[in-house]
Amino acid sequence: MRRQKPPVASHFSTAAPDFLTVFPHGATAFLARRYVRYVKETSRVCHNRSASGNGDGSRRGQVLEKGRWVRMCSREGLCGMRVIAGQAKGAKLVAPKGIDVRPTLDRVRESLFNILAPRLSGARFLDLYAGSGANGIEALSRGAVECVFIDNDSRSLRAIRRNLATTGLERSATVRRRALPEKICGLAKEFGRFDLIFADPPYAFADYERLLGLIRQEDLLQRGGVTVIEHDMRTRLPDEAHGYVCARRGDYGDTALSFFS
Repeated sequence: MRRQKPPVASHFSTAAPDFLTVFPHGATAFLARRYVRYVKETSRVCHNRSASGNGDGSRRGQVLEKGRWVRMCSREGLCGMRVIAGQAKGAKLVAPKGIDVRPTLDRVRESLFNILAPRLSGARFLDLYAGSGANGIEALSRGAVECVFIDNDSRSLRAIRRNLATTGLERSATVRRRALPEKICGLAKEFGRFDLIFADPPYAFADYERLLGLIRQEDLLQRGGVTVIEHDMRTRLPDEAHGYVCARRGDYGDTALSFFS
């Protein structure tokens, strides 16, 4: 008698295949249970278009939002981010809830800070559109003496303060709520100049020349400093704007980093 073939389950169906009836024992049953659980969870995720979170990929724990796969954060806002290196290496970070917040992926952040490594010791770091604060916290962990975090979302500000408390880096940090890019004005008067500026505006943001112009107008960047802008890989930033020259660009999947000095 031929063994019955297990039914094929759709990822968009809530019905799990009856593997355990066909394979009731041993390692196969264990794998079957894992697959049943995967199908159920994937089905729930694919139906939940309003879930919040950030990230990339297309597997369990993610939802398709406006043509992009977005990771679902848990109720606590945990998104699997960690400090990559330095004093706070391995510390878990949280991201603010909401799909409008897009934390820099760990592999992009690692590449970014490998490039900036020779400049980090003793540097003053400005994190614009800070989101979870992961980039500024990484800079502090790797030797920056001070970081100013700027964002206009109360959820982001809470996440930044929580992450600073987790890593024990509060004393070297200042968190401010300001609308960007308009409220860049006045930052130099309050905080002085910075050696490194990182900006990660929303992907829908388009006025990068204005952003660079405001940084120049405020004289926020120290002589010899670097401004890094994270943006969609499909967006081409100007090679030169307001006296700044794009000295380097790196593409990482659908994300790009442009370095201006």
